[in-house]
Amino acid sequence: MLKKNTEGTAMKFRLKPIAFAIVVSLSGVGCQQVPDHPLVEQARIDQLLPQPSKEELAAIESPEQIFALPEQAIQAFRGKLAIYDSTQERSYALLNFIFKENNDAMQYINGETLTAAEALKRGQANCLSLTILAYSLANSVGFKTEFRDVKIPEYWITRNGESFLNGHVNLQVQAIYPEEKPNIAYSAGSSYIIDFERGVGLGRLPYKVINKQDMVALFYNNKAAETMEAGDYQKAMLYLRAAGRAQPTLPDTWNNLAVWYKRQGQLPLAEQAYLQSLQLDPNHSNTMANLAILYTEQGKVAQAELLERKVERNREQNPYYFLMLGNEAVSQQQFAEAQKFYQRSLTINDQIAETHFSLAKLFLQQGRYDAAASHLNKARLLTSPGRERDVLQHKLDLLHTVAHVD
Repeated sequence: MLKKNTEGTAMKFRLKPIAFAIVVSLSGVGCQQVPDHPLVEQARIDQLLPQPSKEELAAIESPEQIFALPEQAIQAFRGKLAIYDSTQERSYALLNFIFKENNDAMQYINGETLTAAEALKRGQANCLSLTILAYSLANSVGFKTEFRDVKIPEYWITRNGESFLNGHVNLQVQAIYPEEKPNIAYSAGSSYIIDFERGVGLGRLPYKVINKQDMVALFYNNKAAETMEAGDYQKAMLYLRAAGRAQPTLPDTWNNLAVWYKRQGQLPLAEQAYLQSLQLDPNHSNTMANLAILYTEQGKVAQAELLERKVERNREQNPYYFLMLGNEAVSQQQFAEAQKFYQRSLTINDQIAETHFSLAKLFLQQGRYDAAASHLNKARLLTSPGRERDVLQHKLDLLHTVAHVD
């Protein structure tokens, strides 16, 4: 089943972080995925993503600004770790600073993409921004780090009436202090993952190691989707040009670029950008769905139907896709359809906390308190210990009290 949006409905962006609602999928906001592919032809880059001038680049964050932290904050953080002698204790101190359970804890939200300094100041941001912050903090005290792009299936979230395709990155930290003796219990090479999107069933998914330049491109791509969502197309194109120059092999950049050109009425250039995205990733469902819409509008029915069939095959075993369809059905008050979509998602994968939580809310609305409590408890058990699980436990306790559920 291929779910379409029409002009005037929510477009899909690629967040990691899709497609814009006409339906074009914009990719950005949150986190994104970086594939291994040959470089794009320079002529294609120059044609569709011309090099920004120094004056233009001054209007957006530089790569250095994306990762920079105030020197005062770095010194304060180093002071917190200086009291510990072992690498293991320093590692725990880093984790405690990021995930601590007091009011100053770093919090994950699906929101604006921020630099490391902005995320530290606000104390909350999306997963891409918080991962950038964790990287900057870890590197400021000598930890070796590694960015990981988690290969999640298609999954959309809705924000301010627009749909965003979510992706995900996290950070592996290796605590290496050359000056320490080799008999330290927590030896060099021991590592842990810092992940701000806990409890969403991501733990066992494959990943790809990416570099700092890839992260810069993901940051720019997210900012492009956000500024396009806000209606600032001039700045959105500037971010896209910066993203393409930083890492031209990211399919989402070309998909978002195609959305930009389509919205400007430049359909031949939009098609070129879509085709470039598919050249980099032939199975990119969002690009195929967007290109199918373009072909349909141009009367190229056979080409559109071919792409739609490919998208349908990709999505029929994706639990996140059916979770997204359930969320859309709820927003349209089609509750019976929503329940079918959620249950289809669970049939494919019953280890996704958000699906259980969504089904619990639906059952609660219907007055089916026992079923709601069952799925709420499953969501709680699938969520890592911490604030999210505590919130779910509170909701479960409240449900037991109000509805007298056993």
